[in-house]
Amino acid sequence: MHRSIVPVLAAAVVVACNSAAADPVLSLPIACTVGTDCFIQNYVDHDSTAGTRDYHCGPRSYDTHNGTDFRLPDTATQQRGVAVLAVADGVVERTRDSMPDVSTQVTGREAVRGQECGNGLVVRHAEGWTSQYCHLAKASLVVRPGQLVKAGETLGRVGLSGDTAFPHVHVSIRKDGKIVDPFAYPAGAACGEGPSLWQPALQPQLHYRPTEVLNVGFSSRPVTMQSIEQGQSNELSDNGPIIAYARTIGLRAGDVQALKVVDADGKVLVERTFPPSDSNKAQAFIALGKRRVALTGRLSATYTITRPDGSKVLQRSFDAELR
Repeated sequence: MHRSIVPVLAAAVVVACNSAAADPVLSLPIACTVGTDCFIQNYVDHDSTAGTRDYHCGPRSYDTHNGTDFRLPDTATQQRGVAVLAVADGVVERTRDSMPDVSTQVTGREAVRGQECGNGLVVRHAEGWTSQYCHLAKASLVVRPGQLVKAGETLGRVGLSGDTAFPHVHVSIRKDGKIVDPFAYPAGAACGEGPSLWQPALQPQLHYRPTEVLNVGFSSRPVTMQSIEQGQSNELSDNGPIIAYARTIGLRAGDVQALKVVDADGKVLVERTFPPSDSNKAQAFIALGKRRVALTGRLSATYTITRPDGSKVLQRSFDAELR
């Protein structure tokens, strides 16, 4: 999420470019592996109307979204510290570093009006290119206006500042002041077409995923979207219930989720097929529980998503040890 950042100080320095006409080749803006310990929550919105369309013609965006959201699985991960990195060589143009890390689900969006970007910075690159980074942690910036930075250099840490409800860095790429989608620039005529600005070595982890699992686990405590976001404890108590859960990004209208738990002998303890999703959902979670029974050994769960045409688009298995 992001709208704007208030200038603090500007530097009128532009980095020299070896190839003046070349588009930049971008490094990853976050110190993680996309699809493993961080995820893309939202892409740039390519729909000029009130609708939503990412570069693959999917719904992985929202109206007027002007960047890419690289998110962490939960706030517990964010609090351990994950670095935000420069996508290319450049000069720090302006910064902000004093806003608190607190979800707008707590404060309300009015509390950050005019400062939706939260803590962040703008880096100016050669040939009219800029990169903007939003929602960094308070007092985490390690660069200052006018400072030269190299691609991959640490700028600060992922936070929860500004207009956001989950820990992530929002990255906007601009050319001559206009938003560019680094996954497709210039955008092609067909879905998914257009050259990528990301380094070729990053392509395997940055390939488009229409739907992906964000969190799975077992717990004996009640599971809610908020508890997962905070970092749900994946522990089964001696006497508590057995609860399996899964949270997903990019659930589509009509998708059917199912969850099954089996014991060490393969016997089904509990399973359920949930009603089809009534709409596209940026995030969704399901949980399935059973009162504790006299069991030891390993529990296994399987989470699946099936499209309305019957095709299985996602399956994830996970387990836990009963003692």
